[in-house]
Amino acid sequence: MIPNALSKRLRLALAVISSAVALAAVVPGPVLATTPPNPYLVKNINPNGSSDPQSLTMVGDKLFFTADDGVHDRELWVSDGTSAGTHMVKDILTVPADYAPYWPGGLTAVGGLLYFSATDGVHGYEPWISDGTEAGTHMIKDVVPTAGVFGSDPYGYTELNGVVYFSAWTQPNGREVWRTDGTAAGTRMVADVTAGSGGSYPEYFTAFNNRIYYLRHDATNSNRGTLFRTDGTAAGTKPVLSKNGYKIRGTFNYGVFRAIGNHLYFDRTNKEVWSSGGTRATTAKLVDFGTREIVGVNGIAYFRWDNSNTSEAPTSLLWRSDGTSAGTQPLTYSDDSTILPYFLTPLGNKLIFWAGDSWEGGATPHTGGLSISDGTKEGTVPLGVYALPANYFDNFEPTPRATLNSVLYFPAQTYDGLGNFSDVALWRTDGTSAGTYPVSPGYSTPTLAGVTASANRIFFATRAGKGLELYAYVP
Repeated sequence: MIPNALSKRLRLALAVISSAVALAAVVPGPVLATTPPNPYLVKNINPNGSSDPQSLTMVGDKLFFTADDGVHDRELWVSDGTSAGTHMVKDILTVPADYAPYWPGGLTAVGGLLYFSATDGVHGYEPWISDGTEAGTHMIKDVVPTAGVFGSDPYGYTELNGVVYFSAWTQPNGREVWRTDGTAAGTRMVADVTAGSGGSYPEYFTAFNNRIYYLRHDATNSNRGTLFRTDGTAAGTKPVLSKNGYKIRGTFNYGVFRAIGNHLYFDRTNKEVWSSGGTRATTAKLVDFGTREIVGVNGIAYFRWDNSNTSEAPTSLLWRSDGTSAGTQPLTYSDDSTILPYFLTPLGNKLIFWAGDSWEGGATPHTGGLSISDGTKEGTVPLGVYALPANYFDNFEPTPRATLNSVLYFPAQTYDGLGNFSDVALWRTDGTSAGTYPVSPGYSTPTLAGVTASANRIFFATRAGKGLELYAYVP
């Protein structure tokens, strides 16, 4: 629920701040030759529609993304933040056909290169690499030599010690863990964990303690799996064991695998949060409730109580952990009120979050809106700003966000208490009430996606009087 109304004082403050931001928006960026509006349209890639920029990924000082210019369908693009420096990298798929599920995807920065998946229409969907130039963009290896579109269908690119691990399919072995050093000769399957063509369907790759941890799906039940790890060799690919010597099996939440400090954290069956220090003795359950969100701040994990196997309300719904049972404790506001947190986001050495005010189990958490915590009860306080982060409650399409110069940027909208939401705008916060305000005008669409930070600006995709295109904001 949203508070019934913003206070008159807060509404006036926001109005003053918005006006000040609008006046400040004409300040030129440090590397721009002219004085454009701020935020500004980087380039109108598709003048006759929407280019719909997706998968915004920084590699060094280059922004890679996919877009449709209305001529070449969806292809790989690159930008330096200027119109002249924004262009298609390569027309990878030149044949006229509907390859919608197989456009360039899985964009992942590794060193100064981009790893991704694509098909050129001759080879199937395979691993590719790019340095941002046409000549330097090519398929790494034709894992499944076939004219079919499917190919090895690679995904999950994750780097460890200069090697990129991913999931790929072949006819003889099914879907298994593969590795590559960016060359055809250095691209191979790590281990045939499930012998034969069935495959182990590995996913959720996470680099931790010089190993890749991942979920290996059960052959008989695709909803269940076993926690595995690999050092890049067949012999070193094995199940993770608990301190009691048992395999860790169950259903695992989408993407809730986080390496934080000296521990790996994960949710098991939405009823338990576990941690591992990389050894059997340090792998154990922390609490008897599940979570859908885990983030790290200064080596400390923060997560929210969710879908517990008990109907009793906990002390608080925001928890913190150092990876040990003794160091896993609930965290409340400074006035001892309970927190129902969403949008957990690190900002320097503190945690930013949105606090709601309802819970199905009957608790009555404090309505704090945007809040901040230094990990202590005394340092956990609301900012008094009710800017609702976009998709703040969505676990599969979470609010895009990025940090630049100790300031967090994210899409949000305000609420007047009468059923009316403002248009989505790009907001910023430095962790203070005065430093939390919108830096862009509201747009006529709820779409503001792909918030990504370069060294000197924030990129995002939105619609502002034109189609859905690439924009940037220079602080």
